[in-house]
Amino acid sequence: MKSKRNLFMACMGVMLSIVAVPGIVLGVSVASGAQATRQFAMPAGLTKGGQLLWNFESLLRSTYGAGTTPWTSTFNTSDFVCAGESCGPLSKEDPYFYTFSDLGKSDLTLVKAKVQSMNFGNYPVPIVVDGYAVACNTREHLFLVRFSDAANFSLSCAPPIP
Repeated sequence: MKSKRNLFMACMGVMLSIVAVPGIVLGVSVASGAQATRQFAMPAGLTKGGQLLWNFESLLRSTYGAGTTPWTSTFNTSDFVCAGESCGPLSKEDPYFYTFSDLGKSDLTLVKAKVQSMNFGNYPVPIVVDGYAVACNTREHLFLVRFSDAANFSLSCAPPIP
């Protein structure tokens, strides 16, 4: 009888450790999930383009939260209009995948300028987030643009051409 009891107790110990381990893993993932809302400093050593991209992604994350942010592009704007399930089909919107995981406070701001009617030249296309233009400076005369002729997602700050 004692050997059956010992076998039973050994099995119970294994079962408890199997149940306890997911609880520990869950505790770790909950703790790391709490860090997702922390504000991080910009990584050192970024190029000007990298700094601009980090600021842009920080602005997107503060506007829409974590996750994929779809965007549409026309001949005169690149529009980031929604996030998550409320967005349209992939046939109309492209998903934007973040480059940086640790984001913080952006130096870029959303402003009510009508960049859709502004001329930035042949290839620069202004970025719009949630219906607002993205200003690169406090005087609001430089706006965030994407180069429509580039093979990648190239960003810059440009003034409209008078």
